[in-house]
This record gives sequence, C-alpha cells and structure tokens, in this order.
Amino acid sequence: MYVDPKRLISEELALKELGVRRPIQGLHVSKDAPVILPVHAMLCQMLEASRGDVGFGTVGFGVGQAVLDNKRADHMGVIITDLLYKGRLKEKLSVLLKEKTEAAQRILESASAGAKRSVEDIYRNFQDSIQLDRLLRAYLNYGYYFRNNIVGEEYLVDTMLAQNGLSCAVICLGFGDSGKGTIVDFLSRVSDATIFELAQGCLIDPNWSFWPYVSKTPNTFLAVADTIKRSGRKKNLDEAAIENLIKKTVKIGVLRPYQTRHGAGPFVTETKEEALINLWADQGVHNEWQKEFRVGWLDLPALKYSVALNGGLDYLAVTNLDRLFGGPIKVCTSYEYTGDFSSLDRYFVWERRSVTTARILAFRSQNIDNPPQQNGELAGLLFSCRPLDFVNFGRSEQPVDKLPGNIRDFLSFISGPTALNTPVGIISFGPTAEDKLFLSAQRRRRTDEIPR
Repeated sequence: MYVDPKRLISEELALKELGVRRPIQGLHVSKDAPVILPVHAMLCQMLEASRGDVGFGTVGFGVGQAVLDNKRADHMGVIITDLLYKGRLKEKLSVLLKEKTEAAQRILESASAGAKRSVEDIYRNFQDSIQLDRLLRAYLNYGYYFRNNIVGEEYLVDTMLAQNGLSCAVICLGFGDSGKGTIVDFLSRVSDATIFELAQGCLIDPNWSFWPYVSKTPNTFLAVADTIKRSGRKKNLDEAAIENLIKKTVKIGVLRPYQTRHGAGPFVTETKEEALINLWADQGVHNEWQKEFRVGWLDLPALKYSVALNGGLDYLAVTNLDRLFGGPIKVCTSYEYTGDFSSLDRYFVWERRSVTTARILAFRSQNIDNPPQQNGELAGLLFSCRPLDFVNFGRSEQPVDKLPGNIRDFLSFISGPTALNTPVGIISFGPTAEDKLFLSAQRRRRTDEIPR
C-alpha cells in the first residue's frame, strides 16, 4: 500500500477513541511501501485546481504523485524503510523538494487567470509542511513510531501458507468503492483467508479504463497476482507453487444494483431521474476535490468489461439492496452512439442504426490483452453515448426480510449467461457486516465455497 504516516496515526487515534486497544499492533507494512509526502498532496491539488472546470478528478491526498515517484529510475521516491535512516531520507527529501518546488512554480506560471488565485492559495498553505528540516524531523519520528510494523515482502506468502493458501480478492466492478469496505469487514469476520482489497474500481484502472479519468494505481486482479508473485519470489517459492496460490484466490466482484461515480469522467448511464436520485440522497456528498457524487442505472456493457478484465470472477457481492425498496430497478443493456463510426471497431461490438447513430452492444474483449492507448479516444466515444435499451424489474414495496420477487429476478438476471455469467455469492442489506448474507451458489471456476 501507499503510506501516509500522518493519516495512519490519525486513524489509530480515532480507533482508540472507539475503545480499540493498541490498534497499531495489527498493522503490517511492506518494507518497500511508498510514502506519501505533503509535497505530493500540494502538487496534486495545484494541478487539479489549475485545470479549472475541466478537472480529471482526484481525492487530493497526493497518491498519484507518490505513484510517479515510486516509478523513478533513480529510486529517489521515499519508501517506509527510508524513515529509519536519517542520511538516506535527507538525501531523498532534498532531491524531491527541489524538484517539486520547481514543478509548483511551473504550475503557478501556467495557471489560467481564473484558476491562478486558487493555485496560489494551495501553494501558500503547504509552505510550512514542506520545509526540509521540519519534514526530516517529522518523518524520522514516524519511522521510529512504525518501526515494529515494517515487514519483508515474503510476509504475505508466509501468512497465506499458514492459512493453507486460502485467499479472497475483493474487486469493485464500477468506478469506485461500491460498498466493498463492508464486504471486506464481513469476510474478515467469517473467514481465515488472506483478503486483498483493491483501492478503487476496475472502470478507473490506469491501463484498461477511460483515460485521462483514471486512478494512478491498478484496480484489477492482475495487481493481486503481481503482489503474490513478488512475495512468493522473496520466499524463494518455485513458479508452480506461486501460480497455485494465485489460482486458489477467490475473486469476488462487488457492485451496487445501480451505478455511482464520484467526480469527472464518462458515465453513460448517469441520470437525473428523481426515482433513482432519491435512493442515494443521504449517501453521496460533494467534496472539494472529487466534486459531484453522480448516480445512474446499472451499466451492463461496462460491468461485462470489468468481469472480463479480471479473467472472470468466482462470485458477485451485490450491496445496497436495501436502497431498492420502494424504488425501481433498471439495467442498461446497450448504448446509442452518435457521431463518426471510424473508431468504433477498435473498442466496441456495435451495429448501425442510422447514418449518424449506432447501437453499442459490448466493449471489445481484445482490449483486455491490448490496453486502449492513453489518448482519450475511448473516453471521447463514451461521452457521445447515451443509454438505449433497458431491462426493467419494476418497483419494490416489500420489507427486506422477505426479499421481493423483483429483486430475486434482478439477481437471477445479472448472474445469468446473458449478463455477467457469475453466481451471486453475497448480498448486502445495510451498512454493517451483520447486514451481509452468503447465498448458496456454485463458483464459476470451482465448486468449493468462499473460504470461511
């Protein structure tokens, strides 16, 4: 994971206030975990502010900038182990602060007149926290505080082997969290498996989604497989043993029965229909960096693409079903595209409707082996699409404990061969682990149950 030590300590204090004793004992951080610095947050926020009303979207924490530093050929990105060694940390901070200050000056100079005031304010707000001596002292203290939590990369495979190799990968199929946090909480209470929780949704994966509206960190099962490979090789396991651990990992795809997106980017099924907006009115909030919390009908072409990007899934976990009571259920099965047809074959399965319109039936699976070029073309095509065909399941008026027929029909449809072709293994009717239920279902790849 990417580590922000200051935020970790804040989280520990919050847990202590809730009565959790010594919560830091349960934390293990890879010795090579990259560190997020205040200068990363500064640049991240300045860049987004400089774009004005056409921002790409960010949480404003600086994760993306830390990812870029972690890829540096000169290895000057700060990792958690550096916080234990004053000389090494000072050298890296000196290089990074010089470079980032110069980058900040370039952003200031190039900012438009309308954005310049906001960009300047952000730059001034960070000046105290990016002074070398102050930063060095603070992060050496963080290193001392977390010194007993740092482990070698082989720690992961050691843990998996102790659990007979059982593991679960919890993968969001949409643009964001979709309630996966409470699914992870639920699994951790009923399972001894190692649980991998990916940071965001497949539809903002940096390699296969809709550039430039993407995350800087990978969000498909490939990231889990790569992590297991690195840990297994540190443990000196042979490749066959490593592949066996990967194959034994249960892939659980998390989705809501409707679609959400926080921030900018293509969102074909977005709607302003009151019937759907009322279902999430108390759930999504506008914030300074991600901006608007958006909602739309379930998008089957995009979800099929997400499942394919992960090489198929073993189970689906469908969250937020309680929000459907009293509301409609609709699933978009195709898009209408308006515009030039010359690039459609590259990205979609489609058919012509008129001289200027086409029906988009699916994303092309070849993109899974050949990621779309980061040129914005796919995102541009999606901005020219709107929902066309729907499957409707009507409204629901029955209480949660009776699972209305239309919700049963909905679950049967999305798990069926014409939709995601993956059994629903977990359903969720509320915000806590107690509101989750296992369903009896065979896995798509194997017949054994979710580890528990």
